Formats: sequence, structure tokens, C-alpha cells
Amino acid sequence: MNNIIIIPIAVFYASYITKAILLKKKGLNANQLGLGQKELSTRLLEYFLIIITYTIIVVQSLGVFGIFNRTQIFKYSEILGIIIALIGNVFFILALVYMKNNWRAGIDSTQKTTLTTSGIFNISRNPAFLGFDLFYIGTSLALANIFLIILTVIALILFHLQILKEEKFLTITFEDDYLTYKKKSKALYLILQKIFLTTLIIILNINYRDNIFYIFHFFFYRLSILYNKCIVIYSPTHCIKIILPYKRVVHTK
Repeated sequence: MNNIIIIPIAVFYASYITKAILLKKKGLNANQLGLGQKELSTRLLEYFLIIITYTIIVVQSLGVFGIFNRTQIFKYSEILGIIIALIGNVFFILALVYMKNNWRAGIDSTQKTTLTTSGIFNISRNPAFLGFDLFYIGTSLALANIFLIILTVIALILFHLQILKEEKFLTITFEDDYLTYKKKSKALYLILQKIFLTTLIIILNINYRDNIFYIFHFFFYRLSILYNKCIVIYSPTHCIKIILPYKRVVHTK
């Protein structure tokens, strides 16, 4: 498959840039990350998002041009990654289309927007973030280097925290209209992230064993609390099982 992954990468970023330019021509600034009057926690979160997303672009580019060696995570992982990344493109582009002039990167309290609930937003409450998640997961599988996998996990966590911030903002801005919409719609990105993170732990443990296990042990334990997910990690010397709600049982040989 070689560099077919460059297609979804190019399409994704071209869509992002094109939409931002079109809004700019209308006098709208789509990039609101770290800008405007915001809580310190929100501003810091958005700064971290800027750093991580730009770093991912660099690592993806280096991966495409062979700077990082690719490792097949499992059979057909590259093909699967390309398909997932393309699906991510579809969700992201549809989100841009249906949001029209309302699309923003980051929380924007300075420019008036309207609540979008039609089209792809009937299926998912956060289709743009879902598109980002699928795109990052897909490129991680296709390019298969540990740096991109780690960055993807961090990005998913930051996206989750940003979504919580944005939903709080939308609740304050649109009040009952958003609460009604929230009850009817689904947060598909949460289901996706839980599946991905659990699968990633299994893959890392199978392929990297103790070298990676000790690095991620504490990290994934905290992550399981964040996502309210039961996660099982195995290594030759440890079996750590996180049991809902937040009990941890550790068995050692």
C-alpha cells in the first residue's frame, strides 16, 4: 500500500484549510484556539491542542516520507488504517458542510453562531471531533510508529476535555435548545475512543511487552478513570485489572 495514506492526510488538511479560508473571506475567524476571553484552564487546554495537533502533522509527514520506520501492528493494519482515516474524512467534511458559517476551532464567544442539529449532527453530536479521532487513529495504524500512537492517545484525551468545555459553553449559550438536542443526539466519539484505547492497550502489550508496559501503566490507569472503562492489562509479571466503578485489583506472580 506504501504511501496511499497520503490521500486521506492531504484531503483532511486541505478541507480544514479551505473551510478556514472561505470563512475568512466572509470576515469570520475560524481559528479561535487560545484566543479571546476564556478561563485559564480553557486557554491552556487549547494551547496544548495547538501543540499536539501541529506535532502530529510533523510526525505524520515524517512517517509518510519514510523518516520513521513503519511496523505492521497486525495483519492488514495499514489497509484498515487507510479505511478508518477515509471514514474520518467523511465525518469531518460533512461536519464542515452542515455547520456552514458556524464552524470554529476552539470556543468562540465573540462571533455569533447558531446551533446546528441537522444532517450529520442527527447521527453524532460532535462529528468534527469524531472525524479527527478516526483520522488520527487511521493514520496511526497505517504509519504505525510509536510516536504517532502516543500523540494520538494524547490528542484523544485533549479532544475529550475540549468537548466537555464546548458542551458547557453551548449549554450556557443556547440553554434549553442545546439541552433538548443533547438528549436526542449521540456522542459517538466516546464509544470510539473507548474501543480504540482498550484495543491499543492490548496491541502495545502484545508487541512491546514490559518495555512499554511500565511507561503506560500509570497513564492508562488514570485514563480508564477518565473514560469510566474497565481495562485489563497483562504482562509477564503483572496482571492489572481496573474494575468499575474505580476499584483496582493488582495480582503479581
